[in-house]
Amino acid sequence: MCAQTARVQRAAGHTTVAVHRSDTARRAMPPWADADACIDVVCGLGERLNDVFPVGELDVVVVGIFHQARAARGSLPCVSKGRVG
Repeated sequence: MCAQTARVQRAAGHTTVAVHRSDTARRAMPPWADADACIDVVCGLGERLNDVFPVGELDVVVVGIFHQARAARGSLPCVSKGRVG
């Protein structure tokens, strides 16, 4: 689903960033994915996304696995009802 989202958003002209948390992976997008992101970021298990990527440049985040939502919450500014917090 995330590969499809990346493909559609990239085709629409958006800059897509794939992020994967791993201490062993070399790429964020899996080798079987039939899509590529514009930017591929591997974030170590002990790191937060804002440790390795300028998160202030992101405007939309799509999380592929539910537990990643909680981890992303600590790294990204969240918008709720029109407010950034």
